[in-house]
Amino acid sequence: MNARRGLFFAALAVVSSSGCAPTDEAAENPAEHSNDWEKAYEAPVSDPICSGIVLPDRANFGHHVALTFDDGPNLETTPKVLEVLKKHNAHAAFLLNGMRITSDAHKKLLGEMHAAGHILGNHTQHHLNAVTLSTTKLKDEIESTDKILFDLGLAPKYFRFPFGSSNCDTAKLARTYGYAITGWHVDSADWCFAAGQGVCKKSTFKYVPDEFRSDMGGYVLSQVESTKGGVVLFHDIHGNTANHLDVILGALEERGYSFVGLDDVAVFPKLNGASAPPAVWIGSTCKADADCSFDKTGFCLRAAADAASGVCSIPCAGYCPDQSGFAATFCATIEGATPSGACAQKAATENDTCNKLAGTHAATVDRFVGESTAKPATADVCLP
Repeated sequence: MNARRGLFFAALAVVSSSGCAPTDEAAENPAEHSNDWEKAYEAPVSDPICSGIVLPDRANFGHHVALTFDDGPNLETTPKVLEVLKKHNAHAAFLLNGMRITSDAHKKLLGEMHAAGHILGNHTQHHLNAVTLSTTKLKDEIESTDKILFDLGLAPKYFRFPFGSSNCDTAKLARTYGYAITGWHVDSADWCFAAGQGVCKKSTFKYVPDEFRSDMGGYVLSQVESTKGGVVLFHDIHGNTANHLDVILGALEERGYSFVGLDDVAVFPKLNGASAPPAVWIGSTCKADADCSFDKTGFCLRAAADAASGVCSIPCAGYCPDQSGFAATFCATIEGATPSGACAQKAATENDTCNKLAGTHAATVDRFVGESTAKPATADVCLP
């Protein structure tokens, strides 16, 4: 690993990089990478230990939002983003591509960002899909940007995979550099809206509902409302993002949201290594609601009101949190019960198809969508 040294404001040496870096004025065509985005979303990696998207903190954000921006810096658009953040008294995390740090002007901009309290992290050198690279090439992608940032006197803590594309091997490699891997809870899909001059075409990215195809702000708000906060992904290299950011942040504030950093341990304890996996989780055997105190909304889900025991659950609409070491969860429709949506473990190898969860059986259920933007689905889950 490269030596981590130097004082940021004293660093005026030529920045090391591999390959030719595009200028800030170079044409961007995000649509070229739509397949990489969709493959990362469809990859069956639910464990945050291996995923580049799934975060270990999955719920209870208390209407707090961490703003993150990928792919910069850009001398034209990044300062516009910074002005909006200053207006809203918001500190953000910028995950940087080393290939874009090519001049003293870029280094000066990074200095201003650092001095303003923003977090600067590693997003690799050339924004390549990590799962397609050899180990040697991925090391070079990480180390090249790592060296640039440390030669500038920065100590980057956070790493994000391009497209969120990762597997267990790539995630393990990134962590050997001391990085915390950050995915996101809400993808603004701003790259897709930028590709279509304000319209996110279905042919570019299919995961945006049709009602929001021409409304990036509405889409972001709907997603944040479904998670009640969390980490939001933007890209500061797109003018469309810089132009819409003020309205989006204002609308979030009107709905009672406030902005925090990725390093806020109270909101993201697991991302920041502040807590161990719980002994009790969704699917654990319980006799009373108090047995499910891992979450303030936790309750004991029983097969019948007079049943002696059940399994721990939390109310849900569309989505449920996952926890490393446990099977992935699903927001199950519970017919005739209150609440109508309850989180349950999926029948999976981690629980031996429910056999390791005492008093449960595998049942096929529909997703409880509620007021969320989740798509209808079914899954085999472990119910009492």
